[in-house]
Amino acid sequence: MPQMRVNRLYYTASQVQKKLGITHGELYSYVRNGRLHSVTPPGKKLGVYPRAEVDQLAQELHIFFAIRDKTEIDFVRATEDDMPRIAEISRAIFEPNLAAEEDTVYIETRSAWLKKNPDTMHILKSENTMVGYASLAPLSEEKITQIINEEISTDEITPEDIEDFSNKKPVHLYIMAIGIDPKYNKYEKHAYGARLISHLITFLTLLGHEGIKIETITARSHKPDGTRLLRKMGFPEVISPIPSKRLFILNIEETGNPLFTKYKEAFREGQRPKPSKINNKRADEKQGKRRNKTL
Repeated sequence: MPQMRVNRLYYTASQVQKKLGITHGELYSYVRNGRLHSVTPPGKKLGVYPRAEVDQLAQELHIFFAIRDKTEIDFVRATEDDMPRIAEISRAIFEPNLAAEEDTVYIETRSAWLKKNPDTMHILKSENTMVGYASLAPLSEEKITQIINEEISTDEITPEDIEDFSNKKPVHLYIMAIGIDPKYNKYEKHAYGARLISHLITFLTLLGHEGIKIETITARSHKPDGTRLLRKMGFPEVISPIPSKRLFILNIEETGNPLFTKYKEAFREGQRPKPSKINNKRADEKQGKRRNKTL
């Protein structure tokens, strides 16, 4: 491979590190993960990296870190007022040919879920603009099985089917949807998707602190972006009864995924018995008596 051609089409390792602002170890991490590919020219010992591939990654990282470092990104519970915008994003992702007038059923059913359990829908906002949303519903195992077998649709889920988050019994979560507005380019979607995942894990960790035991989390996807998000979250894929839908089921107890380690630690912490107010009062009284004797 002529030297001029190498210079025009490839970067050296040091050039890649400089362009991406990464260390030697991080460079080879990208290679191991398949994000970058090393090519060794004939007669050379050191590998070089395709310029087009490196330039694309540089653009993606620039957008990713710009979005990651934004201070005005919020992950909050959705309200009924948010439903029309959520329906709009959902339609753009999953049913782009559907007329806006068809959003009525979606809005009505999800609004009813919110009244039963306000934690079923969350939105991601960047600079006060909704960029994505997540919908997680605690359902019975039977109801989840009916959904993945397509015996019922998610629009047929009633408020009575939605369970409360309670530490009285374990819950099974079904991810109704996780989505970023498709108007953003792929780099922006990846960056916002990463923020959405991060906030979802934080939300689940908070449930753990409250002593809420999550046994399984189930999700389906027939979109590349959705499949990518679920894989980033470490969801194992299982055989789907519906060939056109990818099925992912995560067993919390069995998973070694580090993303869910914090949840499991939080849950164990939440299970520890807390001193009662009466015991605290008695302890304070005893401490007070000891102080009086000392005085």
